[in-house]
Parts: sequence; structure tokens; C-alpha cells
Amino acid sequence: MNYGDVRIAGRLVRVLFGILLAVGFTIANLDILSGQTTALGISLVGVVIFYILYTILMGNRVLTKVNPWIGALVMDWPLLVIWIVVLGHLSDIPPPLILAVFLYFGTSLIISGVVKYGGCEVVTIPGLILRRRYDVACIMFSPIDWLEDKIAKKIAKSSGPSPSLN
Repeated sequence: MNYGDVRIAGRLVRVLFGILLAVGFTIANLDILSGQTTALGISLVGVVIFYILYTILMGNRVLTKVNPWIGALVMDWPLLVIWIVVLGHLSDIPPPLILAVFLYFGTSLIISGVVKYGGCEVVTIPGLILRRRYDVACIMFSPIDWLEDKIAKKIAKSSGPSPSLN
């Protein structure tokens, strides 16, 4: 399966989940938004820059040469580490950075849905900036895309060839 393109259900799920993450975590943390706006902005820019540099570093060296699922693990590990730390309630990570990670993830999902990118959401923003799409699976959403693709192909196959308009 090509993880570069996605159908309508996968797009909608990404956009809705992205909105839930970005808006939901922002509303739940209005104190950070209002009291630590500068720290949040710096953290968000830092996360974006990190993923752009990480994508440049891993792009042609790793992502183009490995299985798309391995590529997803390679690109997702920084987010997974932060989520594990957050879920473990370790207080050493500043709250603006935690919110910035959720905003980055949510915004990337929204953009992925809009631009029909079915790959790993963390490479969406770097991919747009670098003008490159990598064939990297999405741990959370590729199974939905795979199922939607199977259903669409089955429907197309059972309906037969489309009639000619000529």
C-alpha cells in the first residue's frame, strides 16, 4: 500500500482527531496559553524545527530505504518518549513543551487530512516545507486507510466497469 495518499474516511478521521488534540488540549490548558504564551510559542517552534531537521537527517538515509512501518517507528519515537514521560507523570518536562507536542501532532493530523497525506503525521509539516512526501506508515491511522482501501476496491470490483458516456 502507498502511504502517500489517503481516501475520504482516513482524511476525516485525521482531521477530527487532530482538532480534538489541538483544540482539546489547548482548552484544557488555557493557563499555559494565557500565562506562558511565549514559552508555548518557543516550544512549538522548537518542535517544528526538531522534526524538520530530523526529517532531513532521516529522510534519504533511512525513510527511503526501510519498510514504511519501520519508518513510522523511526519518526514517532520522540513523540512516544514524551507521551510515556507525560503519562508517567514525570514533572521534568515543562508544560508548554507538552502542549506544544500535542499542538504539533494535532495540527499535523489536520494538515494531513487536508492535503490527503496518509503517511506518518509527524512528517507532514516537514514534508510540506521540504516539498517531499515520504512513504511512511501511520501507526494509528494506516490500518483505517488499509480497511477503507480494501472496501473501496471491493465495491469497485463488484460494480464492474463504469459505463461509457460516449
